[in-house]
Amino acid sequence: MPAPWVGRAEELSRIEAAIGRRGAAGLVVHGPAGMGKTRLVDEALSRVSRTRVRAHRVTASRAAATIPMGALSSLLPDAGRERARHADVLRHTARHLVAEARGKRVVVAVDDAHTLDDASAALVHHLATSSPVFVLATVRDGEPAPDALDALLKDRLVAPLPLGPLSTDEIGEALRHTLSGPVSTSVVHRLAVLSDGNPLLMTELLTTALAEDRLVQRAGLWCLDGPWIDSAALPTLVAARLSRLTAQVRTAAELVALGEPLGAAEVERLIDPDTLAAAEQEGLFTGIADERRSQLRMVHPLYAEAMRAGITPLRARAAYRALADALAATGARRRGDALRLAVWRLEGGLGSDPELLLRAAGEDGAIVDRRVAERLALAAEEAGGGLEARLVRAEAVRRQGRAAEADALLSGAAAEVTDDRERCQVAALRASNLHFGLNRPADAEQVLTLARAQVCGRSGVADAPNACDELDALQADIWFNAGRVGDAAALATDVLGRPGIGDAARAEAAVLASVALTFSGRPRQALEIATEGSDRGIDRMSGLLPVSRCLAHAYAGDLLVAEQLATAHYGQALAWHADELQGEWALVLGQLAVLRGRVVTAKRLLREAIALIQERAPTMGRYGVAYALCFFAEAAALSDELPAVDDAIARADALVPAGTQLCNRGRPPVWAAAARGELTTACRRALESADALASTQAHAHEAMACHDVVRLGAPERVVGRLERLAESLEGPLGGLYARHAVALAGPDADALDEVAGGFSRHGLQLLAAEAAAEASEAHRRAGRETHSLASAERSRELAAGCEGAHTPALALAHGALPITPREREVAGLAAHGLSNAEIAERLGVSERTVHNHLHRVYTKLGVGSRRQLRSVLP
Repeated sequence: MPAPWVGRAEELSRIEAAIGRRGAAGLVVHGPAGMGKTRLVDEALSRVSRTRVRAHRVTASRAAATIPMGALSSLLPDAGRERARHADVLRHTARHLVAEARGKRVVVAVDDAHTLDDASAALVHHLATSSPVFVLATVRDGEPAPDALDALLKDRLVAPLPLGPLSTDEIGEALRHTLSGPVSTSVVHRLAVLSDGNPLLMTELLTTALAEDRLVQRAGLWCLDGPWIDSAALPTLVAARLSRLTAQVRTAAELVALGEPLGAAEVERLIDPDTLAAAEQEGLFTGIADERRSQLRMVHPLYAEAMRAGITPLRARAAYRALADALAATGARRRGDALRLAVWRLEGGLGSDPELLLRAAGEDGAIVDRRVAERLALAAEEAGGGLEARLVRAEAVRRQGRAAEADALLSGAAAEVTDDRERCQVAALRASNLHFGLNRPADAEQVLTLARAQVCGRSGVADAPNACDELDALQADIWFNAGRVGDAAALATDVLGRPGIGDAARAEAAVLASVALTFSGRPRQALEIATEGSDRGIDRMSGLLPVSRCLAHAYAGDLLVAEQLATAHYGQALAWHADELQGEWALVLGQLAVLRGRVVTAKRLLREAIALIQERAPTMGRYGVAYALCFFAEAAALSDELPAVDDAIARADALVPAGTQLCNRGRPPVWAAAARGELTTACRRALESADALASTQAHAHEAMACHDVVRLGAPERVVGRLERLAESLEGPLGGLYARHAVALAGPDADALDEVAGGFSRHGLQLLAAEAAAEASEAHRRAGRETHSLASAERSRELAAGCEGAHTPALALAHGALPITPREREVAGLAAHGLSNAEIAERLGVSERTVHNHLHRVYTKLGVGSRRQLRSVLP
């Protein structure tokens, strides 16, 4: 179980420092129950006992307090035990403890000191104030304590050390420590909310979840499979409190727990004033304000979960009926009310009309939880909802990853269409499921072709003039994922410009147009489309539109803005417990972290994205997982974790055929080669990737690939190409890439410093650190030592935020080695164990050339063997 002192580094340091400070009388660690006060003191004592400290540990209790000096009897000298009431026992005890320590610092730790009897408290007071003994006590907040103990704090004779709840970050650290592996952020977030940062409660919840196999590993990531608690395993603190409730208060708490948050009008119809007052006196409820509407919810999510877990099915059924009746009586006109009413009526066994059920299935909560949407759609079908209900159910099933079941539903729906609009709607849904869910792109194309022949190819389609818009929007999606970025951007933009376009087609086309335009180098145009779509409310229909908006900001050079937006959406997904959305936003944040060079953060987020998209976001399908795997591989390559790179690339290739052009697919092999010291191979692969990206018109990624060549030390090979790309790319990044190439090819040290500043202003921390490192080297070669040192220091400061990323540019300058890039490449390969012949074959040069390079390296670095070479290369 997680040690409570994990995350308590500051408190531990304060205790250790105070004990080591001569003249310090003591510390009182205080806080609510369960905060880990005892364990903190135990850890502190175990650490200081390794130094010149003699520690005594005693535990006070109410039982021991019935006997004077009962808790502290182990500290008394033999004479003191016989004359326990004698006035000088305090002085004798202090002298005895000091003498026994033989010159060591004496520490007396008293746990639960607030339960001491008066005589024991007087001894603690005397030890702290009239002897060299250091007193370390724990006290529970809100509990009465003896006057002598109170006086220590009130008179500032000892220092207080408050111990509050663990932060979410500290809980994450504790979980990773306990589970020995990465943990889903949703697990950390939920445990933080349920435990309220209380280490004791956190440990109890975690123990139960592990014992019940509700905490499991998926794709190497710890995830929650089910609720944290059930009725048979309520945390002790919660069960004890709930057992005190009267029948009336418990019924009221069940209603609030099942329906929270409840509006004031609903509460008035459900709970009588006396019962409500009694529940509030128990501290069970809390009021919140939402858009000027007063609402009621359980005081803490853990109590809500406990009430829901403990209610019997019959009582839950009756409660849901009461909730539905109360909401219907208010008119159910607010956003979200249709969903609540429909679900409550279903849970209560009441019938609902198909219109209400389908309207509920389209509300935000059902879009977040597709299981709810499926249930509502099925009920609507059974109530006569027809084709619309069938399609809503098929979409909900598809989004849960049950693609074969969705195809069966859509195949049946195709026989029920009555007009061209319905025919196109069914065809679009089925083709999307075939392509993204079942990995049958040829069948998807056939469905689209047939629908176009039946509808779009016919002249005078008066009943559905825009029937084919959705088909074309989907075609753009398929082209984009096949690597045809330019074609996808053109078709999606064309669909958006058509008059009378429907909402579904507009949502699909807006997402594809904005992403494709971003990748093709037109992020400002993409941002306009995404912003207009959000203004029209399309982002409520497509959760991917905010994603495309974030990417447009990033590629326009506003990485910090993109990160702020993505972090807000990610936090919202956590609050909603929406795994699908969380996976999507973890992928976005992971991509941004890679761009910024924060490799550890990137790997953590991308592990989470891979696990959640595989399990919870099947609409992103294999393409989403493959993108995440490629970004993860790039971050792993920058961290010199080459086995992880190879594994991630192999998994991505298994999901998406190697011939399919993913925009980020080419970068991991480039940086893996660089990590192995194979700079020539890395440059060749980067140029090949740039050519492939150019053929798909993914010019933003083409520019990145060309810039990789610059970063690898061969700017002269791409200067002209980057300058041409900069003329067509929107935003500042293309120009920065080109200026970097020109400055490094010069080399122009001052221009490299300016480029480093430009990258830093746009949030590209790793690129800024590399440019500053290159500037340092250029200054050094020009004999400007002071400027070189300044640029090197700036590079180190920037690189410190890159979480241990390694690149050739950083190694060249930070190592301050007086060798050329070619010499470094040869030296790197030799250091990795390659023979001269193997190096010559890999670089396409003679063995004699390799020998000469190594001879110069050995001379410059003052080494004489490959083993020594490994020790001096950064």
